[in-house]
Amino acid sequence: MKNIFLVISICSVLASCSESSKEKSELTIQDYKDKIVAYEDSIVSFQKQQKNAPTYLKDSLIGSLLNFYKLFPKDKSTAKCLDKIQMFYSGEGKIQWSMAYADTLIQKFPKYENRALILESQAANYDMFVNPRDTNKVKYYFSMLLTENPSMDKEKRKGIELRLQNLGMTFEEFIDYQGNNLTGK
Repeated sequence: MKNIFLVISICSVLASCSESSKEKSELTIQDYKDKIVAYEDSIVSFQKQQKNAPTYLKDSLIGSLLNFYKLFPKDKSTAKCLDKIQMFYSGEGKIQWSMAYADTLIQKFPKYENRALILESQAANYDMFVNPRDTNKVKYYFSMLLTENPSMDKEKRKGIELRLQNLGMTFEEFIDYQGNNLTGK
């Protein structure tokens, strides 16, 4: 069964690679959505077996997501495609790529349903993974998050505001600072 699934996946990728540009332009929104779901399902099946999905499969997924974004920029699923791309790159440890797609998502889709999570993720990326740290960007994304979400959970808001007050500390120093305040040290 596993071999059959692998053969189907390989054939799907080979077929998609051999499409002429004319055939590609004739694919519908639903064709692209179906392709994306097939690639995602294939990757999940590898993960369930605790195996890494082949690079060609990951590349095919990213290619399909990017094509969807480029070909159907006004479709309601386009923002979700960009979100999946930024999450994929984040998961792969390619933080700069992840941040670039997250920024595109923030700029082009101001009403995206997961915008708050994207803003928080961007602030955290600039706080923890960009070297040297860019405290202006941390402040920018956290401030945007607070402004756009006035009904945010009070504890979460308080934590973000405390982080903004202590941007002079690295993230690790801030965690230690919070831990010491909780334990009374």
